[in-house]
Amino acid sequence: MKDNSSLGSLVVLDTSEFKIRCSATLRIIGDLGDPRRVGEILGLEATRSFRKGDRRGVRSPPYPHDMWAYTPSVDERSILDLHIQGLWAAIRGRASEIRDLAKCVTVDVFCTYSSNGPIGGFDISVESLELFKELDIPLGVSIVVFEEDGSDSEAFDGMVDLLENPTTH
Repeated sequence: MKDNSSLGSLVVLDTSEFKIRCSATLRIIGDLGDPRRVGEILGLEATRSFRKGDRRGVRSPPYPHDMWAYTPSVDERSILDLHIQGLWAAIRGRASEIRDLAKCVTVDVFCTYSSNGPIGGFDISVESLELFKELDIPLGVSIVVFEEDGSDSEAFDGMVDLLENPTTH
């Protein structure tokens, strides 16, 4: 029998109630003229777009730039790597066009990982990292911890702000 007395007060966490939400979004930001043109170039329909001066709501400040964004249809509860793989599958054949766009506007991939747990983490496969290498952009992940009781409206609002305003992250 093994003596575990040296472990002291070992705390075992019940992770069954932990929730995660992830996403990976291609964002093209700047003076786009008509953001729909980006979708035509890439052969994708934006999941979110706006024009400079538009507002999210009546009390929101106007957007300082145009934005075209595409988020693949992947369950938000799936691991981050699957979101990146879904995005890469959608844009892989258009990497050259995306690199060309990056010469005159901002191109990035906005990755999110949010959880209500006190611990967490994620792995990114080599196959998913290929996206960042091919587009010549850094991998960045915004991490948000939301309330244990699931009341995360402020965290969600913060994620929307980060998605729409790249200068804030």
